[in-house]
Amino acid sequence: MILKLKLKRVRQLCESTRELRFETSDRKNLDYEAGQFYRFSFEDNEGLFQRSYSLGNLDDLYGPYLDIVVSKVDGGRATQLLFNAEPGLKATVTGPHGRLVLPADKPRHLFLVATSVGVAPYLPILQKLKNEAYERVDLFFGVRNREEFIYREFLTKYAENHSFFNLKLCISREDAKEEYEHRGYVTDLLKKEDPSPEGTIFLVCGNPKMVEDVWSYLTSKKFGGPQVITEKYVFARDKTVASTKLTEAQKKLIEEELQKYS
Repeated sequence: MILKLKLKRVRQLCESTRELRFETSDRKNLDYEAGQFYRFSFEDNEGLFQRSYSLGNLDDLYGPYLDIVVSKVDGGRATQLLFNAEPGLKATVTGPHGRLVLPADKPRHLFLVATSVGVAPYLPILQKLKNEAYERVDLFFGVRNREEFIYREFLTKYAENHSFFNLKLCISREDAKEEYEHRGYVTDLLKKEDPSPEGTIFLVCGNPKMVEDVWSYLTSKKFGGPQVITEKYVFARDKTVASTKLTEAQKKLIEEELQKYS
């Protein structure tokens, strides 16, 4: 499906991250599964280009709005356009795409693993889970510091109000203070959790290094491919990668970009 959009609202979530709300030009309602992404086409002075963004809709899951979360990348083409965008900016999208959705058969234990803007697809998923009978859901959310803990109010209140949900914030550059905080990376906490493959499903979204580390660990623990659904975000490139392999060019780009996260 192809939709024409206009930018309605820009909201700064932290210094490096913004939320943009687009509206379908004819106010056509969306038809997608929570967790999926759309491929956006934009135009700047150099011409047309594409980026893929998961929907992060919270307050209107299936109306005419597409909420996306954008992280700043130095020199990034999309960053240049979207971090200076004003309401009225036009775009087109195709979609929805992606497998990062709730499984048809409810697992006993569902893990949602994210870094940075990789938390976006879990926002509509958590809203959908309000009406689902899940036994246990854990969100492992990796950030460098508390300033990058986007959607803090929503996630902490959700944890308070839903007994099945556990929030675990993994902070790599600051010490833990709150009960839900953990010093280190999501993979560190995952190894402490030592999950069992029986009745467990993982959804994993974020930077490719984290995704590959989680994938490697879980397969070493005898998790099968259908139990670990992944989606990788490649910095400043045209597409969201949803496989477990990267090209050498992508690996080089990731290494350069991740230097500022070390």
